[in-house]
Amino acid sequence: MFAFGMEPAAGPGLVFVVVPQLFAEMGGIIGLLFALLFFVGLSVAALTSSVSLLEVAVSYLIDEKHMTRTKAVLISCITMVSMCTLSSLSLGGIGPKLFDTGVFDIFDLLTDKIFLAVCGMFICIFAGWRMNKIDLENEITNHGEISFPLFNVWYRLVKYVIPFAIALVAFMGVKAGFDSGKGEVMLLGLAFIAFTAVISKRL
Repeated sequence: MFAFGMEPAAGPGLVFVVVPQLFAEMGGIIGLLFALLFFVGLSVAALTSSVSLLEVAVSYLIDEKHMTRTKAVLISCITMVSMCTLSSLSLGGIGPKLFDTGVFDIFDLLTDKIFLAVCGMFICIFAGWRMNKIDLENEITNHGEISFPLFNVWYRLVKYVIPFAIALVAFMGVKAGFDSGKGEVMLLGLAFIAFTAVISKRL
């Protein structure tokens, strides 16, 4: 990047803006070959990750809504493809916008600044305060088949320490969102979390 006089970036800007420009600067068959190999590898990584992530939603629909696997997969895939299409269109400047922010940037902001940290905090709260300790230990150790001698230490960290640490990370993420001029998007994310928390029977 520095050899071609380009500024480094991170996240989506690196993958979808800087790297393609870098391959274009290489020129010729070499740049085309590297671009082809890079994006084929990226597609395979994205596809395998999507399958594992999709299984969470599919399992929920099967277990809680008593759907068949075929129906659950179709509903999840249609939802995912719709969201991905809106995100892709926003990169070209033709997709819908909210608060003068494209769909892709909204998803990026919410997941990076709020959802990852807050969901992690809720998982710790659920594991430490809602689940039975014995059931949790059985889940982690596969009913004693896997040795975990530090379980009690880990359990106390999950119950008393980690939620506060993650809450601090979430607060700093929201603050960074406001500082970058995307306060409306941050409020939207917080409202979405509050709404799902209210309607969720698990909380």
